[in-house]
Amino acid sequence: MCGIAGILDFVSPPTQHEIRCMNDTLQHRGPDDEGIYIKGPAGLGHRRLSILDLSEHGHQPMVDESGRLVIVFNGEIYNYQDLKEALLVQGARFYSNTDTEVVLKAYQYWGVASFAKLEGMFAFAIWDTDKEEMCLVRDRFGVKPVYYAVGERQLLFGSELKALLATRRLSINLNVQALHEYLYYGAALGERTFYDDIHTLLPGHCLTFSATSASLTRFADLSVYQTVTDNYQGATTQVAALLDDAVRKNLVADVPVGVMLSGGIDSSAIAAIAAKYYNGKLQTFSADFDFSAKSELPRARELARAIGSDHHEFTIKSVNLEDTFIELVRCHDQPFGDNANLPIYLICKAIKPHVKVILQGDAGDELFGGYHRYARMRYAALIRRFWPVLSPVWRILFTSGKLQRAMRTFDAFSDPDPAASYGRLMCQEQLDSEPCRVFSEGVQEQLKSYDPLLQYRTQYDTATVDEVQRAMLTDLNIILPNVYFEKVDRPSMAQGIEVRVPFADNALASYAASLPANFKVKGLEKKRILRAALRGTVPDSILDAPKQGFEVPFKQWLRGPMSGFVKAVLLDSENLQSGWFERGQLEKLLAENQSGTRDHGFLLNKLLNLCLWRSMYM
Repeated sequence: MCGIAGILDFVSPPTQHEIRCMNDTLQHRGPDDEGIYIKGPAGLGHRRLSILDLSEHGHQPMVDESGRLVIVFNGEIYNYQDLKEALLVQGARFYSNTDTEVVLKAYQYWGVASFAKLEGMFAFAIWDTDKEEMCLVRDRFGVKPVYYAVGERQLLFGSELKALLATRRLSINLNVQALHEYLYYGAALGERTFYDDIHTLLPGHCLTFSATSASLTRFADLSVYQTVTDNYQGATTQVAALLDDAVRKNLVADVPVGVMLSGGIDSSAIAAIAAKYYNGKLQTFSADFDFSAKSELPRARELARAIGSDHHEFTIKSVNLEDTFIELVRCHDQPFGDNANLPIYLICKAIKPHVKVILQGDAGDELFGGYHRYARMRYAALIRRFWPVLSPVWRILFTSGKLQRAMRTFDAFSDPDPAASYGRLMCQEQLDSEPCRVFSEGVQEQLKSYDPLLQYRTQYDTATVDEVQRAMLTDLNIILPNVYFEKVDRPSMAQGIEVRVPFADNALASYAASLPANFKVKGLEKKRILRAALRGTVPDSILDAPKQGFEVPFKQWLRGPMSGFVKAVLLDSENLQSGWFERGQLEKLLAENQSGTRDHGFLLNKLLNLCLWRSMYM
């Protein structure tokens, strides 16, 4: 894994100093090597984390033997050996054993058609000196990040926002649509960032830029698939084979590889399969919190014993949390509200002496129906029909916290617009009260001009399948790249650890998407076919256990060791004088949460990150 950056400017060509500054901001992503290419209007920078072919042959920016093509690459291509063989047949010559050179040669021989052939996680830029054209490319799942800004005959790009900000070529203006989405979902969605001029390159897309044109093209779409005709038994066998192959491919590395083991089905499956193929004793890593009654460590230990791994456990202590929260804001360079990034940051810090690559279980829930909401989608039509009648009675008779949460869920389901319904369902605290209430009247007026459900209306309406399938595809395209993969990439790369996600495999994902919904979710049973495929590989006690999740005890921290810190940040005089917030609403929020009369944990976490970011970046 690496960090990439660059400037293409046909008016004010980049300088060595500018590319050096961009590289310096990405040192954590690639501490092993650094390279810079400057020629004409193009400047490319690279920081290397050596995983494959540790020799100097993997140095980047990499230039082909003709001097025409230059590449900076971040990621891993799992089918690079197969592609290399196909290219050798066509006469290509190779000078390294890196996947980077394969990507470069594939473009040389096949052009933009090569991008769809790549299997893996990646973000890269290729500069064609003959055409004076840059291609910026991101993998179909959005595992690896890349940001860009387009100006007058100018393109800036980088693996992280900080690389673009370091150029000082951009003005910092708040994207209000991104702010509104963040208040609902904890992240800016789609191509938006918190900076008006900077965009996220969407998954499966290529940006082609020259002096006269800029165009976005899509080379892969997770929503497009062929429906399979396999019966349930045949499909179960195929899922097992595809997952087996995906994990095996993810183990290819010239450095030690381990598995982040939570004790759930997905990570247990990856660990059990990896143990079969790994050359040596597999290392597994698990963690829990000293402030939480819930722990998945017993399940993780059970799986580790079953596969004979070298198992490591860590306890995340509730000390010095303030410093970690501040550091995480610097990792993301914009507000990010999923505090699961905190344990990932600390776990990766702890495993750094042991491994350089870690496998992790993201995308399993979205592909195979692992969330409760997917099972509930079966009953969405019934809820829309009867909830308006039942709602008044429910509100009178049931007042407990869990039942009130259920009521808000039913409220979301009853929205006549299915897209808005699912968008509301993905934001539980919003169903209780409007999150924008803490802002000043002026900011609230700005927010009203933007629709926080825009991304859901756009994505959800394009899927013409049943409601369960539609929900899973929506999550694959929205929450997975914008929240879940970001919460893993930034904190792990801050520690120089490469995280791989075997479930984000082209063949496995395509096949899973093509399966009938009742193969994955039947009644209230979730991950039906995945559980069946793993029988005999993962212990039944883990497969049949209820989903627990790795919950960060932020709500307890808010009322305990972090209460003073959060209050100081939110009520800081500079923060209040910014004109963004309504002091009375912030004080009410803090008081209600501290007394326990209301639970505002989700919103307070988002406000904490927002205020820290505003003080550091605005």
